[in-house]
Amino acid sequence: MSRIALKRSMRNRILSLVIAVAMLSLTGIMPLGLVEVSAAKVTESYQLDSRVRINSIGFIPNQSKKATVAANCSTFYIVKEDGTIVYTGTTTSMFDNDTNETVYIADFSSVTEEGTYYLAVPGVGKSVNFKIAKDVYENPFKTAMLGMYLLRCGTSVSATYNGIHYSHGPCHTNDAYLDHITGQHTIKNSTKGWHDAGDYNKYVVNAGITVGSMFLAWEHFKDQLESVTLEIPEKNNSMPDFLDELKFEIDWLLTMQYPDGSGKVHIKFPQGTLAALLCLRMSMTKDFSCRGAVPQLQTLLQ
Repeated sequence: MSRIALKRSMRNRILSLVIAVAMLSLTGIMPLGLVEVSAAKVTESYQLDSRVRINSIGFIPNQSKKATVAANCSTFYIVKEDGTIVYTGTTTSMFDNDTNETVYIADFSSVTEEGTYYLAVPGVGKSVNFKIAKDVYENPFKTAMLGMYLLRCGTSVSATYNGIHYSHGPCHTNDAYLDHITGQHTIKNSTKGWHDAGDYNKYVVNAGITVGSMFLAWEHFKDQLESVTLEIPEKNNSMPDFLDELKFEIDWLLTMQYPDGSGKVHIKFPQGTLAALLCLRMSMTKDFSCRGAVPQLQTLLQ
């Protein structure tokens, strides 16, 4: 083969390779980026820096992965726990109107190998460790659902998390008194539901937002959610555990309806002195009778 023919052949091969890489990048099969193929190690000692902002829970392998750096920077590394650099990239800058600052975006979506990593930025610092794994969100989901269970009202709860045991016996089993509604010290059954905001109160609006969001999750991810086992007393029945936990709140919500069939609901379920204070505030702003709360208010104001 002549030298001219050899050069033409090499040029065509290089051109074909460039086109192939470009097409793979455009289709998302091979995202553009600089990937370290050698087992290089970090040589700089990086310290944790809060300006390196990342999803500390982690990422699913084949989904987008980005971090934000609130400091002027260019190069960044994705580093394994042992210090091996697996990816080297270049940031892109943008102005964030919400925080009124220029930030730098580190995109490392092409890193798909499961493992534990951190993001290192020369001259700035490093992020906390994060994971890349298919099940990276399973533990946070189960932890959140465990929190819902531990907020249950009207029953005993018991669970261990991170080596710490949490429990309480049956509570508020005589809910609820109608003093501030009818002026009479009578009880309407309104047990179950979740305690709100770390106290003993229960609110229809808060419950509606939470239950609505969880039902929306069920609509979108039913196939994944119905097989999840949660550490709740109902876990061995025929209903998916996710719906069991929702039902515990809905059972309470149904008790908040007016008995006259009007469709109205009691908006909140405050505890003791808070109920009296709420009545005082409402009576000062609108035509509202506190009725049975008056003796309690007198005690509070003494």
